[in-house]
Amino acid sequence: GRPIKAWGVSVDAEAGLISPFLAQHQVSLPVLWDPEARASEAVLKVKVMPTTFLLDKRGKVRHVHEGFDEGQFGLILEQIDALLAEPE
Repeated sequence: GRPIKAWGVSVDAEAGLISPFLAQHQVSLPVLWDPEARASEAVLKVKVMPTTFLLDKRGKVRHVHEGFDEGQFGLILEQIDALLAEPE
């Protein structure tokens, strides 16, 4: 497998909605809860859900993908591979 880490951030008002959503979509990753979108909007500047951030090995945001577009999966995988290939 690839040595990557992934987290989700939920802005749902109710924490109880997170687990059923993950189960329904067969997603297994840690989810941080931001019920009033304070960090999502003020810190991460998220405007569209979902938003995907790809960070390099030093923690710098290198790519941002806003919204869901199944056609972007190939590009995202290429970007992940390129980031993983970079030296430490």
